[in-house]
Amino acid sequence: MTQRSSKKLPVKSSAKSSAKVPARTGKPAVRSKPVAARTAVKGGAVNPQVARSALLEQMVCLAEYGMDGALLNANDNWLALLGYGLDELRGRSHAQLLDDAPAQADAQRPLWEALARGESGSSRCRYAARDGREVWLQCSFSPLRDKAGKLLRIVQLGVDVSGSSAELESVRAELD
Repeated sequence: MTQRSSKKLPVKSSAKSSAKVPARTGKPAVRSKPVAARTAVKGGAVNPQVARSALLEQMVCLAEYGMDGALLNANDNWLALLGYGLDELRGRSHAQLLDDAPAQADAQRPLWEALARGESGSSRCRYAARDGREVWLQCSFSPLRDKAGKLLRIVQLGVDVSGSSAELESVRAELD
């Protein structure tokens, strides 16, 4: 049976990264839990708000748009599903991100008009992934307001329903 040393390895900072690297191994330290999961529990007490946010972040595709429909931010799930980096998509309108943008943009117009009035809405959206795949998201859109009630941005929560949408399209094609 080997005993573990209670000595801590000296740590050096890499010039290229802020990650702390143990001097003996030269490899970055690996964290066992995502940051959100580590902050959800402090001192044995669970912070429910942080825990819910962490769970939501892991489960859904989340994107934020300005009131003009321009993409401001997106989580890793959303970006990975489409195969793009945030810098490649930031500033593009929601309509530009859709597959067959002109046709879908017309169909999405009433939703975005309602969002501009401060109303929530939902839609099934078809996006074109970088690799050419069709990606279908069942989305809920909700406007966020500041304390004075001014509309700030639109938050999109989406769940990938690509498999079920492809099956539905196949059945529709057979019926036509």
